[in-house]
Amino acid sequence: MNFITRKLPYLLLTLLLFKLGCKSIENKNEIPTAIVNYDKVSEQPLSHNLEKITGIVRSSDYGKIWVQENTENDPYIYLYDVTTGKQLKKVFVRGTSLAWEDLAYSEEGGVNTIHIGDIGDQNKVRNNIQVYTFKENSVLDNFVAPSINVYQFPDKPKDVRAMMVHQKNKEYYFFTYSQKNTEIFKISMDKQEGTLERVGCVNLKLVESVDYSEKYNNIVFLSKMGVHLFNLNEKDNLSEIKNRKPKFEYHFENFDGKGVCFASDNSLYVVSKNVKETNPKVIVFNEEQLSSKEI
Repeated sequence: MNFITRKLPYLLLTLLLFKLGCKSIENKNEIPTAIVNYDKVSEQPLSHNLEKITGIVRSSDYGKIWVQENTENDPYIYLYDVTTGKQLKKVFVRGTSLAWEDLAYSEEGGVNTIHIGDIGDQNKVRNNIQVYTFKENSVLDNFVAPSINVYQFPDKPKDVRAMMVHQKNKEYYFFTYSQKNTEIFKISMDKQEGTLERVGCVNLKLVESVDYSEKYNNIVFLSKMGVHLFNLNEKDNLSEIKNRKPKFEYHFENFDGKGVCFASDNSLYVVSKNVKETNPKVIVFNEEQLSSKEI
């Protein structure tokens, strides 16, 4: 199988094609950050054939990821080792699973929280979307009882496939799935219910997963075309960044991307499936500036 990997040097901050109707806020005094590239270091098939993976997120245990499927009324998430591809846990999440589409992660006071986005709405008929949250250390006997947040869009239902947590601002961000621009909505994580605020849009289409690095210097999008990683400055807010030329892209050939997330050291995990193979694979990319570490 052939993959095309392009590494683009980050020279100047540029406008990433915000089109008519997209709101952006420019910071003309921004200073470009250092050039950083990613190298693929491993590729491992997952031990079970999960056919409907829609999201992944890092565990607090380094080298492990949580994986979810979009299976109606079958609310399980799975813990995997990225080194071996072995499934370590299958956890029942009490509640419903109408359209689970992405996972997110946050940490506060040494306590790690997993967020499940029940946000998909292909037919655009849902009155609200839901986010299930639970403390990672609250999983007992492969069972967890999450809290549930319920949100509405300000105008009409949207099909959303991607969400992320902006931990510094304590906000959820949601990204619509569209053949045109991807709309971005946000809301405070402290609100158990409420109306989402539209904050802009980006010129990427068919976005299925998004994650924000723990160091607040990278944001990664997974689309039908591949992985697109953009650089952020320390003072950037997501609602303010003007999209830029990606500093790293990884394009799929005969592959279907399933999920993307950062590890705690800015390494990148991607789960995808070759259309000619049975089991999905987890691919690990290391950031070149980091000290080498076998994953």
